[in-house]
Amino acid sequence: MALAPVVPGGSTTERVLTMVLVDAINPRYADRVEPFVRILVSYCEQATARPAGKRTWGVPDQMEPNRAP
Repeated sequence: MALAPVVPGGSTTERVLTMVLVDAINPRYADRVEPFVRILVSYCEQATARPAGKRTWGVPDQMEPNRAP
């Protein structure tokens, strides 16, 4: 439950992704796809909730010269 909290009715992303994957894999496996989608969506939402790290730009290092074969 901590990894994939249950949203009453499911989130829109979860419902759409479940429909797409169930249709792509096989409708008989819907009961197996739904928990996987719930965890996948939860991980994606956690990743987008993190603030982006500070990125800096610097001059690239010198490359080694090409060597003759």
